[in-house]
Amino acid sequence: MRRGLHFIPAGASDPFPGETVLCRPVYTNPSGPVLGYEVVPEADSFADRVTEGFDDFLYEVYDAGSVWVAAPSGVGAGVSRSSFLMNSTERPIGMVELDTGTTNVGRANIYQSTQGWLFGQANIRWACRFAVRALSTVGEEFHCVAGFHDAINGSTKDATNGIYFKYDRLVSGNFWVATVVDNGSVTNIVTTIAPVANVFQVLEIEVLHETLPIVGTPSAYFRIDGVHAALHPVGLPTANGRVCGEGYRIVKTAGLANRFGEVDWRRHRIRSGANR
Repeated sequence: MRRGLHFIPAGASDPFPGETVLCRPVYTNPSGPVLGYEVVPEADSFADRVTEGFDDFLYEVYDAGSVWVAAPSGVGAGVSRSSFLMNSTERPIGMVELDTGTTNVGRANIYQSTQGWLFGQANIRWACRFAVRALSTVGEEFHCVAGFHDAINGSTKDATNGIYFKYDRLVSGNFWVATVVDNGSVTNIVTTIAPVANVFQVLEIEVLHETLPIVGTPSAYFRIDGVHAALHPVGLPTANGRVCGEGYRIVKTAGLANRFGEVDWRRHRIRSGANR
């Protein structure tokens, strides 16, 4: 979570593109030239309207005090810290590994809750850095989910309410799928961007509820490594009670070999036009 002051030299580019910050000039003396600016992210100034969260997974998710729940199922399935992609190319710091185990129905999940988020109340920007060790194949099929899903603690592929990325080779080929589900109505957009084995990708979802201070119809933008991947202008779960939770999951559906999902970090930013 970003906190405190940041210094930007005079003439430098925006360090937080797309984000509003408050700036104060820094001088050697009141009549001297501006050396730079102290920057206070808006989240630090209006905590009831703008909040941020970040997790680098530097600990076991099942440690006492962890906000994450681990829910593996099947022989050999597990959730653990990993150093598999800790190299100078991928450069993760902390990382959690999801292992399906050695059955054709094994799964591994981590989640915070199944009902902590209700969309349509604020602008929400979420991202994670995710990788699979191998792609799904005919003999060794699996599917995985990253995002917001109200059944993320089980093996059900699609939610009743949710907004998430999905990889499901059997149905959609070797491409990421942008999915929104509202009260059981599933809308999928198959992107043109493929998962890459042993390479982290930044998956991002931005749900725009309002162009402040004008309230609008919520839309969900999906990006991968900063590239626009899909837009869902309708079909989002925004009605009262249509809640979901954040989580990550990989589920085996054919074959007995272990398959792995890796999560390097996750972050979110919530901006509301009204006090809470």
